[in-house]
Amino acid sequence: ECAEPRWLSMPMVAASIADVYRELGPASYEKAREWYLKAVCQGSHPFVSHNDSTAGAPISAIEQLALIESQLGLDQWERGWKDGNGEMMAVGRDWMRSGINRLDQLLKMIDHPNSAKAPPRTSILATLQTSGYSDRKAMLGGAYKRQAVSFAQELQGKGTSIHNPTTKEKPKTEKEFTKSLSESIKYYKESGDEPYPKLKLLTLLAIRDLDKPLIKVPFAEVEAARACADAARQEYRENPTFWNAVIPANALLTMHLLDRSLNNTLNRVKSAYIEALEHVAATPSERESEVRHLKNLLHLVKGMMSLSSFHAVSSTRQTEILSQAQSILDALNELHELASSITLQLAPAEPAVGGSTDLVIQSWDCL
Repeated sequence: ECAEPRWLSMPMVAASIADVYRELGPASYEKAREWYLKAVCQGSHPFVSHNDSTAGAPISAIEQLALIESQLGLDQWERGWKDGNGEMMAVGRDWMRSGINRLDQLLKMIDHPNSAKAPPRTSILATLQTSGYSDRKAMLGGAYKRQAVSFAQELQGKGTSIHNPTTKEKPKTEKEFTKSLSESIKYYKESGDEPYPKLKLLTLLAIRDLDKPLIKVPFAEVEAARACADAARQEYRENPTFWNAVIPANALLTMHLLDRSLNNTLNRVKSAYIEALEHVAATPSERESEVRHLKNLLHLVKGMMSLSSFHAVSSTRQTEILSQAQSILDALNELHELASSITLQLAPAEPAVGGSTDLVIQSWDCL
């Protein structure tokens, strides 16, 4: 940040600085957000440029800004929830909504090219519609999932007036939780068949259906998860990234969430995570993302178990459903503790391009 102001004022430079802060992990997310905002909001002419490294920020700056706000918002909300700070909780919710709105506006602009904010060059628009479009749907699915996690925690309560929804407030919180979870599932469904978002979808479907008795094992979904693992292993041979290494462990977890056998297969799932997390280098951001993923699953399961509908099943089935859900909860807790305890093998940070190519933006009214 000691560089000449004219360099720091360039959106592409600001976006690159933000990328570095983001890869340093959660402790640097607020600095990353600050620099992404500088990148996205500089300039005033709303059109997209192509291959112009001086004109504007890359599309990924908007995407990463939205993701950072979504994650920071959840972190802020959780701190407020823990400390009984209603103002902090409100700020956290605002940031989560901001992240959702940025991604939503970006998708709507691409879906509706005649809108005022749409880029005037049809060739650029066509590129936006095909380049990373599914990735942006998955990002929006993730943003809604984080919002659902906050409502899930609110449903659990902490015994004080600020944390414990009253009888009158609980139905509203339940509605917000189920709506956010449904929106997350919707956008993950629309994000295509790439292994990572596909597994997120299958995992959320398994959690959503925990309040229903498992009449038969969902073999199609289990096989879809297995196919994701096979695809990631194949990709890892040519591209040995952290994500390609951890997807098989994610897939194994998802398979046993779907058939509700996680408690019986926990040691096998643990071994898969140990292999991925101990022996593959990762950036702090990548590692934290996976640990956070497991923590979020914990909260979502607890949220489901807090719903009135969860306890509305017939008494003959209720004991079975509660027992299955509790065993899943216990297993997820062990997995989260395991992932948190494994020493990080550092990898060099590389600026991520998200769902974008080399498209750049000159400002879309600070999406």
